[in-house]
Amino acid sequence: MLYTTSNYQALRDRAIKLNSLKDTSYKNYKNTEVKYVETAEKLLKVKEQLLVQEASIKVLREIIDIMSKEFIDSIVDLLTFALQTIIYDKDYSVKILLKESRNSKQAEIILVSKQEDGSIIESPIPDNCGGGISAIVGLVLQIFFIQYFKLNKLLIMDEALSQISKEYIPNTMTFLKTLSKERGFKFLLVCHDPRIIKHSDYMYKMEMGKLTEVDMNGGEF
Repeated sequence: MLYTTSNYQALRDRAIKLNSLKDTSYKNYKNTEVKYVETAEKLLKVKEQLLVQEASIKVLREIIDIMSKEFIDSIVDLLTFALQTIIYDKDYSVKILLKESRNSKQAEIILVSKQEDGSIIESPIPDNCGGGISAIVGLVLQIFFIQYFKLNKLLIMDEALSQISKEYIPNTMTFLKTLSKERGFKFLLVCHDPRIIKHSDYMYKMEMGKLTEVDMNGGEF
């Protein structure tokens, strides 16, 4: 092939362009390589952070489970103590079952009743229990949460004890008075039940919108 001066110049220009393109491609390659290394390092740090986060979440869940168990055990102990103190002639205790829901856990309180023949009957509260047991459990739960969350220790109860059988009223009031004396609780009972009134420390009567204190030693309510 015969090369002329014009052909040589064209080949030279092409070679210069190819060389420039090669240099540009090499620079782009090196820049990409640097970015790849930087991205890989960032990705490694992100993976390490995710591992730390997953480990932290696992530990946190374990702590929550331990705290939840201690919390539930405290409720179970208090409920069982209250039932055995108030309903003295029955062998009652409680247990709490945790059920998984979509985003949380739900607690179901079960009354465990030991029979004279040694058999055990378990009944969900309040579905399959009497009103008196439900009233005691509801009362004790309120007391527990007031104590646990350090709230004002005043509990206002509107006919809250009316479903408790008369033989258990004295022990119920003793239980409340013990909490009042030893834990600083105050209980305000709104009721028409003479079984409860006679155990009160103070008594007030509401009549025609007027509130007056009643002499505990004089006459009937």
